[in-house]
Amino acid sequence: MLKLYILGTTQITLQGRKLDIPRKGLALLIYLALERVSITREQAATLLWDHSEARQNLRVELARMRNAGLDVFAAASQILSLEDVNTDFKTWLNNASLLRSQTAALEWLAQLRGTLLSGLEDLGSQEYRQWLEHVRLQLTDQIETALLALIVQAQAESWERA
Repeated sequence: MLKLYILGTTQITLQGRKLDIPRKGLALLIYLALERVSITREQAATLLWDHSEARQNLRVELARMRNAGLDVFAAASQILSLEDVNTDFKTWLNNASLLRSQTAALEWLAQLRGTLLSGLEDLGSQEYRQWLEHVRLQLTDQIETALLALIVQAQAESWERA
């Protein structure tokens, strides 16, 4: 299974093995996984490059991804999409409901490290960079909501003991 790590430095694993793929390829995977959309190769090229050689650059990037062991896009298809991708963020949010002790809560909180989606800041078009900032804000809101729920849970448990 493909897993994207977005809590901190962005990276990818396939079947538990870390893949070393180019940052533009990683940026494309992150976009497709978080947006849960299909886009054309033309749209992907325009999103990631701001010049006339964008389509050629995308072809090279997809070839590099395949050479690194990640062959998730059909070669003949003009549509790029990802199915069944997991993220460490989704796992992190799901684990919030499983916290039963202060130690478990501290281990859960320790997974938050650095800037979300780190390493993708200077990539792509202006549109991509705006999308990235928007997604970071959305994820930060979800983190704050999860943390607030944890605080409320901890307070309720401490009030029950008092």
